Amino acid sequence: MWHEGELIGGIYGVGIAGFFAGESMFHRVTDASKIALCHLMDHLRARQFELFDTQVLSPLTARLGAIEIRRRDYLERLASALRNPTHF
Repeated sequence: MWHEGELIGGIYGVGIAGFFAGESMFHRVTDASKIALCHLMDHLRARQFELFDTQVLSPLTARLGAIEIRRRDYLERLASALRNPTHF
């Protein structure tokens, strides 16, 4: 996330087909990483990504709609997402 030409926050991850795995978030300004996460979620939804793996359920990600799912369900969703030819 940029503000007045300065990088102030963001999220790093890996996207493959319709799957995105978030790896790390950072901020240089309070809450900038949270705003970047919201923008990323909008971006992924607009491109019909099927699965966004946040790695760890936190109070923040839960407030934004993240849920824990069983391993079997995760693997099924992952297989479906990897067949989805979305474009980042």
